[in-house]
Amino acid sequence: MALLAGLALLIQTGVGWVVAIRLLRLASRTRELPELALGGSVLLAIGFGYPLLVASAAAGSAPLRIAGALLVDVGFMLTALFSWRVFRADARWAGALVASLGVAFLAQLAWVLRDESAAALLQMALACVVYGWTAIEAAIRARMQDRRMRFGLGDAVVANRLWLWALMGATSTAAALVNAFTILYGIMPLEDPAVLVLTTSSGLVQATALLLALAPPSAYVAWVARA
Repeated sequence: MALLAGLALLIQTGVGWVVAIRLLRLASRTRELPELALGGSVLLAIGFGYPLLVASAAAGSAPLRIAGALLVDVGFMLTALFSWRVFRADARWAGALVASLGVAFLAQLAWVLRDESAAALLQMALACVVYGWTAIEAAIRARMQDRRMRFGLGDAVVANRLWLWALMGATSTAAALVNAFTILYGIMPLEDPAVLVLTTSSGLVQATALLLALAPPSAYVAWVARA
């Protein structure tokens, strides 16, 4: 099972790099904030941050833990920024939420060395807010696309990507809740088969949804369009 978990982490990290490079290349052409924010989020949180946190847990390294927490926090904040600018650009409450999340993440980083468990719990709670929010917003827009398609006005590819992003957000929220549970009860994920299955499965689902939503193969896009 530990080997499977390692393979899932490798797949998730590889997908993160593929998606991040594609989005950042797109951002270099469009000069648009959403592509830059999302590409940076995936690169920092999935491409660098999460692997560093896993490595710090295995090695018991405080510097790696701090670096991983910092990168993951910045990645989460960039996802929140993306959700605000794409889904609720004109909503003041969304801007206030993003600002509040920024303050909360700074507080979480300040606790990393003082109380690792408390800092990790706060990070998981903030992750639930960030990814739960983006999942809800994407699902709302996806349903709107589905309704428009009944009248021949919607776009099947756009709807599919929104549903996939909603799935990614929902799965990330569930994974954060599982991680919070293990922290609260002092469970070592690699030593508990049930937790290991949940975390491995969620990681593979996240990677698949992320790839198909943001860097889909042309054959998949064509299949969705035909369907």
